Amino acid sequence: MLSDEVQSPVKLSVVVITCNEECNIARCLESVLPVADEIIVTDSGSMDDTRHICETFGAICDERRFVRFDDQKNWAVQQASYDYILSLDADEVVSDELIASVGEVRDRWRCDCYRFRRINCFCGIWIRHGEWSSDRAIRLFDRRKAIWQGAVHERVVLRPGCSVGDLKGKLLHYPYDSIARFYHKSERYASMMAEDLYRQGKHATWFQLHVKPLYRFFCAFVIRRGFLDGYAGYQVARLTADRLKLKFVKLRVLWTQHMD
Repeated sequence: MLSDEVQSPVKLSVVVITCNEECNIARCLESVLPVADEIIVTDSGSMDDTRHICETFGAICDERRFVRFDDQKNWAVQQASYDYILSLDADEVVSDELIASVGEVRDRWRCDCYRFRRINCFCGIWIRHGEWSSDRAIRLFDRRKAIWQGAVHERVVLRPGCSVGDLKGKLLHYPYDSIARFYHKSERYASMMAEDLYRQGKHATWFQLHVKPLYRFFCAFVIRRGFLDGYAGYQVARLTADRLKLKFVKLRVLWTQHMD
């Protein structure tokens, strides 16, 4: 059931969280200028030129210590002046077609939130198959109807009964420009995921340590046809499986440390 159409056009706040994103943030903010009534950036202690670049785009910048992704994004959303939010990561770019779709929605807001396709780039190659093939993400929403949830790989969760619309166009995601950057992020993400599992009282089993990563690779590379992306598809499947194993290794280390 669709919500009542809101008197239009609505005011739209673009919200981004950052930390040392000087290589990505300019193209992200430039892509949203046609639809942004304001840009809110919450930074978690960047040591590079991130904040200065954001300010050149007229963004309102503040700083807050990072704990987990959903907590940071929910706090950032609440700093916005308007209830209608376009929430992005610093390494994402809104395509021209998607910007046009967002502009149409801003003029005639019909649903509680909107989702659209996101495609991923790995070391300069667009991944079309496997685990990183395109997904649909909710990033445009009424903040009174939605909340971010998840320490890592967070997602927008809607209140019961909320309506969802689909938009044309793609969200372009540039998460890794090198394998070294993948490993750097994986170390951080695996630690956060392990800590989250530890707080839930979960343990790393032999199956999770030794079998689950292999099965993850097989599913991504064979069953979901990651091999069609060639060597890049192989690297994505392998590295994703490596990160899964690292998460469980770190979880086991946490339990060992607290047993000493």
